[in-house]
Amino acid sequence: MTLEEITAIEETQVEETEVVAPEPAGKKRRARKAKKGKKKAKKAKKGKKKSKKARKSRKASKKSRKGKKPRRARKSKKGRKTRKARKSRKGKKSRRSLAQRVMSALRALKGKATFAAIRKFLNSHGAKVSKRRLRRVLRQLRKQRVVKLSKGKYSLTGKKLSKRSKAKKARKARKSKKSRKGKKKAKKSKKKSKKSKKSKKARKGKKKAKKSKKKKAKKAKKAKKGKKKAAKKGKKKAAKKGKKKAAKKSRKGKKKAAKKARKARKSRKSRKPKRKARKAKKSAKKARKARRSRVVRKARK
Repeated sequence: MTLEEITAIEETQVEETEVVAPEPAGKKRRARKAKKGKKKAKKAKKGKKKSKKARKSRKASKKSRKGKKPRRARKSKKGRKTRKARKSRKGKKSRRSLAQRVMSALRALKGKATFAAIRKFLNSHGAKVSKRRLRRVLRQLRKQRVVKLSKGKYSLTGKKLSKRSKAKKARKARKSKKSRKGKKKAKKSKKKSKKSKKSKKARKGKKKAKKSKKKKAKKAKKAKKGKKKAAKKGKKKAAKKGKKKAAKKSRKGKKKAAKKARKARKSRKSRKPKRKARKAKKSAKKARKARRSRVVRKARK
């Protein structure tokens, strides 16, 4: 071994044996705090970077979504076309009347066709019609001279369909409704007036009956008073006269009552034909109404 190597070994041994003096406690704490602060700053920077990355990823995903079509849009074009065609057919069906369809059927069947052929064509082209309804429509078309029948086959005359506007129909319906309402109101008012008249007559009759009863009671009281006076005085003649007067009055009262009863009977008899006449009028009105309603129904048909 050389001198230089020996000296190097000794120096290392001395360095190892050297005792390091302890640092003061305040400096250590500050160093720790500084380290913690640095760590927090690093974490914050990392968090910011992560948030930026997340934003970028969100934007990219949105762009990709916009580029991609949804499931519904991804369906085949053929299916979409069939659906559109079906919708358009449905719309057209709802817009056209049966008369128009019959005319188009006749055109498609080369101008001439039997009843069964027309019905078959309509049923096969999405307009299921009953025999009764088709007959009615064909009858209307024949009336309008749009269609003619010869040797069991229907054919077009060349005349156009008369377009009756919906507004006219609505006006007609409104007028008919108003007329019905007016008639109903008039009937109700008549009934009310009749009832009020009857009730007034009944009240008058009751009042008269009450008055007659009161008068009779007063007369009876007077007769009793007269009897008492006669008994007090002890005069038989006066008592007899009082009796006679009372008898006469009672007779008169009975006669009056009988007359009233006769009058009442006569009035009842006179009322009966009036009631019958009213009933006859009512029945006639009902018959007229029924006729009008039939006429209106036929016209609608």
